[in-house]
Amino acid sequence: IQKAVEKVYSQARSSEVAEFMALHSKEPSEIKMGLVVQRLIDPERAGVVYTGINEGNLLIQYVEGLGSVLVDGETHGSTILLNRDGSIRASTGFETRPISADVIKQIRDSAAIIENLYEGQPQDIEFASVDGQLHILQARRLTADLGQIEIEETPEECLERTKFKFQQIVAQERRELGTQRVVFSDANFSELLPRPTEMDFGVFAYIFTGSDGVPGAIQLGRMEMGYPLGKESIGLMSYVGGKPYFSIARDAATFYAGFPETIREYFSTLVQEYLEAILSDPSKGAYPEMGLYLQDPTLEDLEIRFGDKAPVYFQVYQDFVRGMHQQADSFLDQFRTREFTEMTGFVENKRDMDLSDMTNEELVIHCTGILEHLRTNSCGNFVKSARLGFYYSQRLQTLLRERLRLGADESERVFARLSQGLDGSAITDVNVAIVESETEEEALILARQSVGHFSTGEMLEIRHPRLKDDPTALLAYVRGIRQSEQYREKFEKQRGERLDTQLAILGSLSGQERKELEIVIQSTQTYMALRETVKYLFTQEYSLLRDALQVLGTRLGLEDDDIYFVYPRELPVLVEDPQSLTHLIRSRKQSFANYRQCNLPHVVRESDIDS
Repeated sequence: IQKAVEKVYSQARSSEVAEFMALHSKEPSEIKMGLVVQRLIDPERAGVVYTGINEGNLLIQYVEGLGSVLVDGETHGSTILLNRDGSIRASTGFETRPISADVIKQIRDSAAIIENLYEGQPQDIEFASVDGQLHILQARRLTADLGQIEIEETPEECLERTKFKFQQIVAQERRELGTQRVVFSDANFSELLPRPTEMDFGVFAYIFTGSDGVPGAIQLGRMEMGYPLGKESIGLMSYVGGKPYFSIARDAATFYAGFPETIREYFSTLVQEYLEAILSDPSKGAYPEMGLYLQDPTLEDLEIRFGDKAPVYFQVYQDFVRGMHQQADSFLDQFRTREFTEMTGFVENKRDMDLSDMTNEELVIHCTGILEHLRTNSCGNFVKSARLGFYYSQRLQTLLRERLRLGADESERVFARLSQGLDGSAITDVNVAIVESETEEEALILARQSVGHFSTGEMLEIRHPRLKDDPTALLAYVRGIRQSEQYREKFEKQRGERLDTQLAILGSLSGQERKELEIVIQSTQTYMALRETVKYLFTQEYSLLRDALQVLGTRLGLEDDDIYFVYPRELPVLVEDPQSLTHLIRSRKQSFANYRQCNLPHVVRESDIDS
């Protein structure tokens, strides 16, 4: 400290100071200088406050950690324009670097005190905050007129914040999972959510992947199936750069079937193997569930990876397989006798409710009820049918290679033929009925009732209108089906090819091998078709949810589609104080426009983030 103090005071005797003082006819010895010595804090947030902006408002620019990176121009940081009443008028980057309401109040109060000390002159104030406590570092008169300030996010700032968001998730994942590598992929979800808003993404995450520490249908459904899942898999998907990226490690955690012995060992062995494979070949992260994850191991596979522990782990796997077979038998019966009736009954009940009679608070309760039913019931059925369908699909491909000695390409072709023209899909049945309607008018009536809940855009981006609300889109759908050159004939041809292929490959085997393959083929076909049926049913609930969101947005006086820039769990806040989310909606809409210029890859490795 002594050396630092001496260094500061020695600057008063430098030649540069002497030359400057000479310009004003003064001697360096006339200088008197105060020196402040204060503890250096390690701030959570640090930045600059400008007072007197836009007729008395505050402009706050800040970053994580020390503020030097902001002052030196190394980053754009985040920005808030604060009204005199303390409410946020506009912001950019607030979500990536949230700052608490209490710290914002301390900034506003301290800025007012400092400005009063200097007789109302606008101030340039540097601050830092840690543990909810504001520290004022320095203040000086604002010498430049900043003019009328309007906060707009540039594409460059959007890209910088996208990188920052990735880096935040990387740090969190390493801290929580202990993994050495972090890889993201949007491939499993990019077709369902190609260009989502916050509500599009938020509804899907709320229902399926879990969010805010609450498990979704993936976790709930798979735990019912015998997967020993923990909190590590919750929130496996994040909204980054306008895309639904999922963490490979957290996604792999939803496939943990009890081997190796602990989830930590799973992360350090098999998951590490998956991550290393994608690092060298990003295409392997495109659809890891169907080729990368080791879900159907042989004893040899496990011996290579776990040595002497392999027999124990293989027994765990065999016990798990028996459980899957029992699930396959019991779930199909359970769905037919109970779940189908429950799902359709729920939709009929909600459909009969008059949204216009509900208060805003009741509309939020109505929306939450639909979300919760999707999370805990309908989409749990989807998860189970999809998991069984994909499990048996992978098992079938393995048997085609092992029992029939088919190469990789040939086994894929045979598998594709065995998976086409499936019986029992509600979507196929409805489309056939539309085709067979005697007139286009009859087909339209049927379609409005049967597929009117389908989205005019992507099925699981909830902001898109439904076919029932867009006569032009509904007519295009009907005509597309009816004019698709013998839709039913094509289906029957695919079905015939499927049955012929099935008969041929089963005829080449006998005994136990034939019986096992027959069971796997039947299970694959049954559950892939059931998956489509359940999807057909749960999208009816999506339609009901959208109807309620539309009414709520209109009631609150929001601009068209603004409610789709709010997350589901923000709805109670939106109803209580719509103005509190105005700056976030505005900021999110700017980002949504800028995301078009962010051409992000389907697979993002940690090493890709900076470039």
